[in-house]
Amino acid sequence: MDKIFLLLLYTVTILPQSNSKKDTLTYQLNQVVITATRYTENLMEIPYAVSLISKDAFMINRSLGVDELLKNVPGVLSQSRAGN
Repeated sequence: MDKIFLLLLYTVTILPQSNSKKDTLTYQLNQVVITATRYTENLMEIPYAVSLISKDAFMINRSLGVDELLKNVPGVLSQSRAGN
């Protein structure tokens, strides 16, 4: 009886895992540049605070939402509306 139970348990837990398919899609997005003045300036010559989120910082936090990415930017308040 124990062998039948273990075989049934093994079958029920292993078979669904072998039939699962990945449903992950990969997208390549273009670079986004946001400016408030509509012209390019040297960061050292701008008379106001500028925050830059580097590609490395984005890649480290890419599994998180935009609200998590912007939480360390001074003066920015972002909240998740997805309930997480």
